[in-house]
Amino acid sequence: MIHKTHRIKLSFKLLSAIAGLLCFTSVHAEEDPAPIVKATDFQYIFGPICKQASFICDGHMVCLSNNGHAKAYPLFSTRDSVVFDLASAIYKPHCNVANLMRVKNKNYLYTTEWSGKRRCFIERIGYNKANRQWHTELVQTFSFNIPEQIAGGGYADWIVDTENKKLYLHVYKNNRKENDLISRSIIMMEFNLPKLTDGDVTFTEKDILRRTEIPMIRGTQDKEIYKGKMYIIAGNKTTKSFNWEGLRRMVIFDLKTFKVEKIVDISDYFDEPEGIDFWEGTLPDGTKGMHLLITYRRNTFKLTWP
Repeated sequence: MIHKTHRIKLSFKLLSAIAGLLCFTSVHAEEDPAPIVKATDFQYIFGPICKQASFICDGHMVCLSNNGHAKAYPLFSTRDSVVFDLASAIYKPHCNVANLMRVKNKNYLYTTEWSGKRRCFIERIGYNKANRQWHTELVQTFSFNIPEQIAGGGYADWIVDTENKKLYLHVYKNNRKENDLISRSIIMMEFNLPKLTDGDVTFTEKDILRRTEIPMIRGTQDKEIYKGKMYIIAGNKTTKSFNWEGLRRMVIFDLKTFKVEKIVDISDYFDEPEGIDFWEGTLPDGTKGMHLLITYRRNTFKLTWP
């Protein structure tokens, strides 16, 4: 939303108050930081190989790789997996985030390009049980044309709120120069989710419903929305050049307050977290209900609800 400046003589305090109400929501460094809690309740589920985002569809966990390559594992087994490419593979997307939406008994996948043109690819996806083949068809593309000072100039992820039909664009404020930790932050923008019949959509500044900046989160990976909260996983495996212990995290972003609510330290498992899923069903141990699953590069764990 863009607001015009009116030439009205008001006191400085009143003007500031009005400006605070009218401007985009903003999180500043001086605000109290979100609490960090330790996750100690991992439950191993199974061991797929996941190099980028993951999602659960038609009885399979589908693990993505860079450039749109995919491998589908029957729940929850590493046997009889199927390798295939997304329709968007022709554009070589990074697949950093993948969200699934079901409409009229059909599945639609929203996949992030991340860099380059920073687009979102929407494709219809399904599995043919008879011949054990996956099929995908590109049906829509999202892009944005928003000034860098508003939208950020770094890597971008698209996240879909399927329940409330909202779309979020998560952009690093700059190009994530490794030695520039002070000025780096993340810009979060909210849009209405276009209909699948709307064709390709380019978002502009006037389409922004809400915008905020949140403190820097290093190495964000897959993101999922469930019941008004965005769950952002982040981090990497510790190397000789960088210690990621304590920085492998699940950040819980409240979509009502548009602020980070809580940070969960998921460093107890040493590998890089890649995918996050909410799935309702029965786990191998017989546990039923809605489950929060985090897929690292080589293993999937259930995490007790934070």
